Amino acid sequence: TTTLSAKDVPFNPDPYSPPKNFPAGSSAISVDAVDPDFKFPQVWRATLGYDAELPWGLRGSLEGMYTETIEDVYYTNENKVETGDLSFDGRPTYKNFSSAFRDVPYLTNTSLGKQTNLTVQLNKRFDFGLYFNGSYTYTDAQAAFEGTSSRAISNWQFHTTRGSITEPELSRSFWEIQDRFNFVVSQTFRTGPVAHNIGLFYSVQSGTPYSVLMAGDPNKDGYSTNDLLYVPNSFNDIVAVGFTAADWENFLSINGLGEYQGQIIKKNTSFTPWNRTLDFHYDFEIPISFVQARIEFDIMNVINLIDSDKGTIYYVSNQTTTPITYSGIDAATGKPKYTASASTLNRTPWSINDLRSRWQLRLGARLSF
Repeated sequence: TTTLSAKDVPFNPDPYSPPKNFPAGSSAISVDAVDPDFKFPQVWRATLGYDAELPWGLRGSLEGMYTETIEDVYYTNENKVETGDLSFDGRPTYKNFSSAFRDVPYLTNTSLGKQTNLTVQLNKRFDFGLYFNGSYTYTDAQAAFEGTSSRAISNWQFHTTRGSITEPELSRSFWEIQDRFNFVVSQTFRTGPVAHNIGLFYSVQSGTPYSVLMAGDPNKDGYSTNDLLYVPNSFNDIVAVGFTAADWENFLSINGLGEYQGQIIKKNTSFTPWNRTLDFHYDFEIPISFVQARIEFDIMNVINLIDSDKGTIYYVSNQTTTPITYSGIDAATGKPKYTASASTLNRTPWSINDLRSRWQLRLGARLSF
């Protein structure tokens, strides 16, 4: 693709007569490249489980799963090279290797990535039709690259970094749910020839991870969409524009960044609040000799049905937030200038998932021949 940048281009609303004779500007070519030895993603995975009959009719299960990345996607930008200088927070800075090119996203591989899952589960079934199941799952998922975008340049420019933009670094995956508890209670019974099933499904899980970025392109790679925030040792180490020390401390508390003073934070160090959902299910079978007919009734997110302020599911758009802009070095003090809105720093960066946070009713029928 070739892009042309020019100022004062006259607007013409006629789609069949686009503007011509642009004023003088600058043009640059972007090229997408692929490693000739590129390999499709592969993982190595091992699982080990153990089941045991426990006292009081309980059945217990313990299962572990470990996944190691063999090959995963990774993007670099071959037109970006280090300048040899460091930014104010110690990260390397970059420039274009050739002015004739803007970007050269290069698709290649990384072997960095791993995941550990541990699950413990207890269940019991009673003779009178009552069933109980409770489980806990712990997940530690680390990745060097997520590959979530549909375009080469998007995959590169939205890959958050805190140092080198060419060397992969392991950090928490977008998909990690660190702690999850699931509980199921169900009852089966009959009234005459009709069989009934009633169940409650309760889930409690830790929030999704997200990254706090800073705009202003401190590493000078041409993009302000990928630079992880540098947290100074103290508020006095920066020149704050638009906010106070109290705003700053509140911002660190909301995003869980109080322990990262003097560091460029890693990707996905912050979390949305925990999510809790309760679902209800009821079905009954109609006795028909030649077909099994089942009527089903479900209420999803019963918590929200009981209290419209509860049962909310939270998310951060694109799992990144950029509340602060690096505005260069202050000439008088030599300190970095951080520009931000006080109202932005004092509010939570997450939103409520509108559909999943509403209670929903489902009625259905199923015929099995």
